[in-house]
Amino acid sequence: MTNIIFRHYQEGDDRQLVDLFMRAFLRNGKSFLRSTKIEKWRYSKSPKFEPEMVQIAEDVEKDKIVGSVFVNLVENLNINGKAYLIGDINDVASHPDYIQRGIATKLMKMAIEYMKQKNCDLSILTADREGIARKKLYLRLGYRDLTYSNLYLALPHPFQLIKDLPIVILLFPAILYFAIVPRLMLKLKILFSSFFKDFSYNIIFNKKHLTYMNKVNTILPKYYIGFSKYDKEKLEWARVNVPSKREIPTYILVKKGNKTIGGACFTYERILMPKSNIKFRMCIIHEIFIEKELFPNAKLLGLGFQYLFEKILRAAIQRKLGIVLYYGDSNDNNLRNSIRKLCFLIIKGSVLMVKIINPQLSLAKIKKKPIFIPTYISVGFP
Repeated sequence: MTNIIFRHYQEGDDRQLVDLFMRAFLRNGKSFLRSTKIEKWRYSKSPKFEPEMVQIAEDVEKDKIVGSVFVNLVENLNINGKAYLIGDINDVASHPDYIQRGIATKLMKMAIEYMKQKNCDLSILTADREGIARKKLYLRLGYRDLTYSNLYLALPHPFQLIKDLPIVILLFPAILYFAIVPRLMLKLKILFSSFFKDFSYNIIFNKKHLTYMNKVNTILPKYYIGFSKYDKEKLEWARVNVPSKREIPTYILVKKGNKTIGGACFTYERILMPKSNIKFRMCIIHEIFIEKELFPNAKLLGLGFQYLFEKILRAAIQRKLGIVLYYGDSNDNNLRNSIRKLCFLIIKGSVLMVKIINPQLSLAKIKKKPIFIPTYISVGFP
C-alpha cells in the first residue's frame, strides 16, 4: 500500500468524493444521486465542521481518492436523562478497485482517534444487518448492535410512480388499491370518532418554520432517546441553506383545537439504478412526532398516528412523489402498528451500532424508550 496516503479533507475534494460514493454504493445496485454542491453542504457546510472530520485515502500515483470515512456531526444527545457527546459516522466507502486492502479499517481508526480527541463519549453508525462491513469491520473495532430499524415504504401517488418507474405498471391495480382504500377507511374512522372532531392540519412548503422546530424540540425527546434538538446553527444548515429544491422541506402540523400536537418533515432525493437505467425520486421523512399523552387509549393513539401519516402522504402527492420512505426503530410499537394499518410495506432495515469511547461509561440500560434514528445517520441526508 506504498502508493496510498491517509489524510484529512481538503478544499476541492468534493468532486472526487462524489465519484467515490457513486462507485462504492452502486455495487449494491442503487445509490442516491450525488453532486459536488450536495457534498459541500453535507460536509464543509455542516455545523462546527473541521477538515479532520473527513478521513481520506488517496492513491497519490493516480491522484485519486479511493476511500473515506466521515464523522458527520459531533453533537450532544440526551439518553435516559444524561447528556452524552456522540460522534456520528457516515460515508464509509472504498473504491471497488481497492477493497480488501485495509483502507476502511485504517480510516475508521483515524475517525475513532478524532472522536477521542473531541472527548466523545460514544460513536454511532448504521450498517447492513448481514453485511460484510458489520462483521469484518465494525464489530472488530468494538461497535455493538444497539437496535434494529424498520424501513417503511408507501406508494401514495400511483400515477407518478408509474411515470418514474414504468416497470411497475403490471402492479398498478394493486398499487392503486393500497394507495387509496386504507386512506378511505381511515377517513371514515376519523369521521365517526368524536375525539377527532376538533383536529386540523397544515401543510407548509418552506425553508424555515420556527413553530415546527419548537414543537419537534419539545415533543420528540419525551418519547424517544437519541434526538439532538435543533439549534439555530443546525436549523440553518439542515433546513434553510440547502443546496437544491429537493432539500427544501415540507412541514406537516397537526392541531387539536388551537394546540399543535404533532408533525412531520420531509424532503426528497433522487435514486439511480444504473443496470436498469432508472432514476426516480424518493420522499425521505426526517421526523415524525405526536403528543402521545393527549390520547386516552392505545386505539385512539394509533388513529392519531395514522391521521398524521395520511397527511404526510397527502403532502407527498402535492410534491408529486410516488414513493415515501421512513426509517424507524423496530421497537417503536405504536408507530409500527399504526403504519401497518395504512398498508405501508415494512422491510427489515439496518442495525444501529454504538461504540463506547469513554471507558467509564456503561450503556446496559440505554433502551427505556424507542431510539430516534436521524436521517443523516440512516441515509446520509440531514
